[in-house]
Amino acid sequence: MNFLGLVRRLQVECGVSGAPPSTLANQPAEIQRLINWVNAAWIDVQETHADWDFMRSPVEFQTTANKEIYTAQDIGIPTGVDGTILGNWKLDSFRIYRTSFGVTNETFLINYGFDIFRNLYEFGSSRLIRCNPVAFAVDPQKNIRLGQVPDDIYTVNGEYFRKPSELVADADIPSMPSEFHLTIVYRAMMHYGAYEAATEVWERGNAEFTRMKTKLEIDQLPSMEMGEPLA
Repeated sequence: MNFLGLVRRLQVECGVSGAPPSTLANQPAEIQRLINWVNAAWIDVQETHADWDFMRSPVEFQTTANKEIYTAQDIGIPTGVDGTILGNWKLDSFRIYRTSFGVTNETFLINYGFDIFRNLYEFGSSRLIRCNPVAFAVDPQKNIRLGQVPDDIYTVNGEYFRKPSELVADADIPSMPSEFHLTIVYRAMMHYGAYEAATEVWERGNAEFTRMKTKLEIDQLPSMEMGEPLA
């Protein structure tokens, strides 16, 4: 369901009178509120969890010899209207191989917290070593730092989570699976019900949103895995 379809469905679910809009541009105040509530609901859903599967994207980039720090721009993360769409890195997803050798040389990159990484790779004579990187860290600016500093061209691949994004054009479609699009409508009903003091609309929206969100979480969050035995 696209942005226009979500607004039209919200209008029906909330019992708002008038003909359904044929476009979202230049609408009267009542319809504009529905538009704003659909967008707010979509942001709410995205912000519920930082690790939704539908917000994951792959990334691959090549290193430069003697270069340790790689920004989102260096890596080729796309930009949106308010800057990079990078939310957070998926820290367990990074691999590396010497480009000239090909993927048969590929290994995992170990992730360290930034403070530990600084003590290991950005201290004393460790700063001077150039070799095949075996570890990385994300610094406070969300740049990728490699340790040791690459001595050659390497190919790094991994994943990141996108920032929450708004719907803009009539035809914009939420990135979540289509069978869960009504989750946005039900959340928007809660915004409508709170604004209009329409308790029955808020309660119905809350009940359906809770039900749909549970299904979405089962489908789009990492599955639980058993840990290693303690002994």
